[in-house]
Amino acid sequence: IGFLFTQNTPAMEMTFDGEDKLPSLPVPDLGQTCCKYLKSVEPFLTEDELVETEKVVKAFEVGIGKELQEKLVERSKSSKNWLEEWWENVAYLGSRTPTAGRSNIGGPGLTDVAWVPQQERGTRCMRSSLMAYEMVKFYLSLRSETLGVHVHAGRRLCMNQFRSLFACTRIPDTGMDRIVRHFKTVSQGPGPKHIIVMCNGHIYSVDAISDDDTQLTPPELEKQFAWIEHHAASLGHGPTVGALTAADRDTWAQARQHIIKLNEKNAKFLEIIESSLFSLTFSSHCPMTQEENALCSLTGDARNHWFDKSVTLICSESGMFADNLDHSPADAMVSVVLFDTILSQLAKNKYEWTGSMAVRDLEPPRHLDFELDHELHRTISHALAEHDKLSATIDVRVHVSNEYSKKKAKQFPTVHIDSFMQLAIQLTYYRLHQKVASTYETGMTRGFYHGRTETVNNSHVEDFLDTVVGMSMRRFDLVLWRVLNG
Repeated sequence: IGFLFTQNTPAMEMTFDGEDKLPSLPVPDLGQTCCKYLKSVEPFLTEDELVETEKVVKAFEVGIGKELQEKLVERSKSSKNWLEEWWENVAYLGSRTPTAGRSNIGGPGLTDVAWVPQQERGTRCMRSSLMAYEMVKFYLSLRSETLGVHVHAGRRLCMNQFRSLFACTRIPDTGMDRIVRHFKTVSQGPGPKHIIVMCNGHIYSVDAISDDDTQLTPPELEKQFAWIEHHAASLGHGPTVGALTAADRDTWAQARQHIIKLNEKNAKFLEIIESSLFSLTFSSHCPMTQEENALCSLTGDARNHWFDKSVTLICSESGMFADNLDHSPADAMVSVVLFDTILSQLAKNKYEWTGSMAVRDLEPPRHLDFELDHELHRTISHALAEHDKLSATIDVRVHVSNEYSKKKAKQFPTVHIDSFMQLAIQLTYYRLHQKVASTYETGMTRGFYHGRTETVNNSHVEDFLDTVVGMSMRRFDLVLWRVLNG
């Protein structure tokens, strides 16, 4: 993470201080936008198609494009980020397709370097207690605003997305979803203290912070998690209410309203889930490899999942970890910071708890026992069937390259590791298919007020690919060195 940005010390600036001082998101120049568009589509067009496209773009630039540009500039005068609302609504909240397996982010937890996959009883309760403890500790650093402000190339970055990392949930509504954020800094008042745990189709609420604002320790959390495993097993398979979050958004919106109308208790349970810091899933899957774990992180165990939570920590029966996150309120780099911090702390402590083993007398977790009717059970069954069908279409491969490592990539000091990987991927595709791949690359706009990401079209590299295709790896290294270092 330090390769991407550094952090100011807490003494220099509180986490969310200075946000209003960040520059407004600029409106790109229309002429530059048109030029960049033509450059990005050129590799995919014939000469005749390119000529026709140039005519269309020119007509747009002097016609309707000019009018739209003026409206964007006018909008930017009354908004520090003219794109923010549109980006959130159009890119995410307006979509009616399921988020699971599509827009949600997932990835393996990379804890198997120390915690090998195994199925011994109690393994995942112990491991989950350590992970959850570090998650809550990170949350408290945001509450107290002691997480250092990120800086890249000497420029302060926007920290606003971290407000959506905890106690944040996407709520389904017909036509357009909404995001509800319960996060508060200490100066803003009290915040949520509980997490939800999903096990065997049942949902539980567990206080992770006590009434005196101290964290439950890993031994205390382990006790609570073990209680949940035993209780959920004694009840048998639960109603799997969370599977509704895997349905298309309008179906889920209608089902949610039906749940609320059935019983006042149901409405309270939804509020508990939606205000929780994060979700911990005790998955029924049992991956034994990174490849299997990566697939589980994307598709998830819909029977024990709430896909609308901003962060879900997944612990499988083998004790392997993964995560799944709703993409609408925040981007991947925010969660990368979270899990990099957690893994660094776990490694520092050798993946063990070194504090007190004392366990206080705690109230048992609360079982959220929803009241459902036949219609809801039918909707749940359909959502599970559709999710399983989607999951069957997703294939994941995890490849560890011994030829090109991060260390070798750093031989090119002027090029970011991500750019290096883009070149490698595009060259591979070109060698296989003799044509340029359609590409998508994310550009960070966190240097601006409430900035998130932008799209970078980086497919105009055909001359470079033509030059190096067919070269030996040794010759390619030499050419790449000269290209990247001028």
